[in-house]
Amino acid sequence: MDMFEKPDGKEEKDRSLAIMLLSAVAVLIVIGLIILVPYFRGPATRVEMATQGSPEFDSYVQYVKIGELDKRVGERMTNANYGRLRFTVENTGDKVLTGLELRSAVIGFNNEVLKQKTTMYIPNQRDSLDPNRSIRVELSLEPIPDESQIMDFKVEVVGLKVEQ
Repeated sequence: MDMFEKPDGKEEKDRSLAIMLLSAVAVLIVIGLIILVPYFRGPATRVEMATQGSPEFDSYVQYVKIGELDKRVGERMTNANYGRLRFTVENTGDKVLTGLELRSAVIGFNNEVLKQKTTMYIPNQRDSLDPNRSIRVELSLEPIPDESQIMDFKVEVVGLKVEQ
Protein backbone atom coordinates (compact mmCIF):
# COMPACT_ATOMS: atom_id res chain seq x y z
CA MET A 1 0.00 0.00 0.00
CA ASP A 2 1.29 3.44 -0.96
CA MET A 3 1.67 5.97 1.83
CA PHE A 4 -0.84 8.35 0.12
CA GLU A 5 -3.58 5.77 -0.26
CA LYS A 6 -6.33 5.68 2.34
CA PRO A 7 -8.15 2.63 3.46
CA ASP A 8 -11.54 2.25 1.72
CA GLY A 9 -13.64 2.80 4.87
CA LYS A 10 -11.88 6.04 5.78
CA GLU A 11 -12.30 7.38 2.24
CA GLU A 12 -16.07 6.80 2.38
CA LYS A 13 -16.32 8.55 5.77
CA ASP A 14 -14.32 11.52 4.47
CA ARG A 15 -16.53 11.75 1.39
CA SER A 16 -19.71 11.59 3.52
CA LEU A 17 -18.35 14.24 5.87
CA ALA A 18 -17.50 16.52 2.94
CA ILE A 19 -21.00 16.11 1.49
CA MET A 20 -22.59 16.90 4.87
CA LEU A 21 -20.42 19.98 5.34
CA LEU A 22 -21.18 21.27 1.83
CA SER A 23 -24.90 20.68 2.40
CA ALA A 24 -24.79 22.57 5.69
CA VAL A 25 -22.97 25.48 4.04
CA ALA A 26 -25.54 25.53 1.20
CA VAL A 27 -28.43 25.60 3.69
CA LEU A 28 -26.80 28.46 5.62
CA ILE A 29 -26.31 30.43 2.40
CA VAL A 30 -29.98 29.97 1.44
CA ILE A 31 -31.15 31.05 4.90
CA GLY A 32 -28.84 34.06 4.76
CA LEU A 33 -30.24 35.06 1.36
CA ILE A 34 -33.82 34.72 2.60
CA ILE A 35 -32.99 37.07 5.47
CA LEU A 36 -30.87 39.57 3.51
CA VAL A 37 -32.75 39.92 0.19
CA PRO A 38 -35.49 42.19 1.62
CA TYR A 39 -32.79 44.60 2.86
CA PHE A 40 -31.25 44.87 -0.62
CA ARG A 41 -34.62 45.55 -2.21
CA GLY A 42 -35.03 48.71 -0.19
CA PRO A 43 -38.19 50.09 1.35
CA ALA A 44 -41.57 49.52 -0.28
CA THR A 45 -42.51 52.07 -2.88
CA ARG A 46 -44.23 55.02 -1.28
CA VAL A 47 -46.73 56.74 -3.53
CA GLU A 48 -47.98 60.20 -2.69
CA MET A 49 -51.72 59.78 -2.38
CA ALA A 50 -54.39 62.37 -2.91
CA THR A 51 -56.51 62.63 0.24
CA GLN A 52 -59.89 64.04 1.17
CA GLY A 53 -60.09 67.73 0.31
CA SER A 54 -57.77 67.52 -2.70
CA PRO A 55 -59.28 67.95 -6.18
CA GLU A 56 -57.93 64.56 -7.40
CA PHE A 57 -59.43 62.66 -4.44
CA ASP A 58 -62.73 64.50 -4.29
CA SER A 59 -63.38 64.16 -8.03
CA TYR A 60 -62.53 60.43 -8.26
CA VAL A 61 -63.35 58.77 -4.93
CA GLN A 62 -66.98 58.37 -6.02
CA TYR A 63 -65.79 55.87 -8.65
CA VAL A 64 -64.07 53.59 -6.12
CA LYS A 65 -66.74 51.25 -4.77
CA ILE A 66 -66.24 49.10 -1.69
CA GLY A 67 -68.33 45.92 -1.90
CA GLU A 68 -70.21 44.21 0.90
CA LEU A 69 -67.95 43.25 3.81
CA ASP A 70 -67.55 39.61 4.74
CA LYS A 71 -66.72 40.04 8.45
CA ARG A 72 -65.07 37.33 10.48
CA VAL A 73 -63.97 37.43 14.09
CA GLY A 74 -61.81 34.87 15.83
CA GLU A 75 -59.50 34.29 18.75
CA ARG A 76 -55.84 33.38 18.53
CA MET A 77 -54.22 30.85 20.83
CA THR A 78 -52.70 33.83 22.65
CA ASN A 79 -56.24 34.91 23.64
CA ALA A 80 -56.03 37.93 21.32
CA ASN A 81 -59.12 38.56 19.18
CA TYR A 82 -58.78 39.38 15.51
CA GLY A 83 -61.06 40.61 12.77
CA ARG A 84 -60.76 39.70 9.11
CA LEU A 85 -62.55 41.62 6.38
CA ARG A 86 -63.02 40.34 2.84
CA PHE A 87 -64.55 42.51 0.14
CA THR A 88 -64.18 43.76 -3.39
CA VAL A 89 -62.97 47.15 -4.55
CA GLU A 90 -64.25 48.22 -7.95
CA ASN A 91 -62.93 51.03 -10.10
CA THR A 92 -66.09 52.21 -11.92
CA GLY A 93 -64.38 55.29 -13.39
CA ASP A 94 -62.41 55.75 -16.59
CA LYS A 95 -58.91 56.15 -15.14
CA VAL A 96 -56.33 53.63 -13.89
CA LEU A 97 -55.81 53.65 -10.12
CA THR A 98 -52.07 53.52 -9.37
CA GLY A 99 -52.52 54.16 -5.65
CA LEU A 100 -55.17 53.08 -3.16
CA GLU A 101 -55.07 53.49 0.60
CA LEU A 102 -57.82 51.94 2.72
CA ARG A 103 -58.72 52.46 6.38
CA SER A 104 -60.44 49.60 8.17
CA ALA A 105 -62.03 50.20 11.54
CA VAL A 106 -63.83 48.39 14.34
CA ILE A 107 -66.81 50.44 15.52
CA GLY A 108 -68.26 50.26 19.05
CA PHE A 109 -71.88 50.72 20.11
CA ASN A 110 -71.41 54.47 20.72
CA ASN A 111 -70.06 54.84 17.16
CA GLU A 112 -66.53 55.19 18.55
CA VAL A 113 -63.55 53.71 16.73
CA LEU A 114 -62.22 50.85 18.86
CA LYS A 115 -59.39 49.87 16.48
CA GLN A 116 -58.31 51.10 13.08
CA LYS A 117 -55.64 50.31 10.55
CA THR A 118 -54.60 52.09 7.37
CA THR A 119 -53.25 49.92 4.56
CA MET A 120 -51.72 50.98 1.25
CA TYR A 121 -53.17 48.30 -1.00
CA ILE A 122 -51.92 49.67 -4.32
CA PRO A 123 -48.99 49.58 -5.08
CA ASN A 124 -48.01 47.25 -2.20
CA GLN A 125 -50.33 44.32 -3.05
CA ARG A 126 -50.74 44.97 -6.76
CA ASP A 127 -49.56 47.50 -9.33
CA SER A 128 -52.80 49.12 -10.43
CA LEU A 129 -56.55 48.76 -10.89
CA ASP A 130 -57.82 49.37 -14.41
CA PRO A 131 -61.15 51.07 -15.19
CA ASN A 132 -64.24 48.87 -14.80
CA ARG A 133 -62.24 46.20 -12.97
CA SER A 134 -62.49 44.90 -9.43
CA ILE A 135 -60.13 43.21 -7.01
CA ARG A 136 -60.67 41.01 -3.97
CA VAL A 137 -59.19 42.47 -0.80
CA GLU A 138 -58.59 40.84 2.56
CA LEU A 139 -57.58 42.97 5.54
CA SER A 140 -57.02 41.98 9.14
CA LEU A 141 -57.28 43.94 12.36
CA GLU A 142 -55.76 42.76 15.61
CA PRO A 143 -55.95 42.81 18.48
CA ILE A 144 -59.57 43.86 18.68
CA PRO A 145 -61.97 44.00 21.63
CA ASP A 146 -64.31 41.17 22.52
CA GLU A 147 -67.08 40.63 19.94
CA SER A 148 -69.72 41.75 22.47
CA GLN A 149 -68.25 45.29 22.32
CA ILE A 150 -68.32 45.54 18.53
CA MET A 151 -71.25 47.04 16.64
CA ASP A 152 -69.76 46.92 13.15
CA PHE A 153 -66.71 47.05 10.90
CA LYS A 154 -66.07 49.76 8.35
CA VAL A 155 -63.73 50.21 5.36
CA GLU A 156 -63.20 53.50 3.55
CA VAL A 157 -60.92 54.96 0.92
CA VAL A 158 -58.56 57.50 2.52
CA GLY A 159 -56.08 57.94 -0.31
CA LEU A 160 -55.89 57.39 -4.03
CA LYS A 161 -53.80 58.20 -7.05
CA VAL A 162 -55.01 58.09 -10.62
CA GLU A 163 -52.86 57.73 -13.69
CA GLN A 164 -52.72 60.96 -15.65
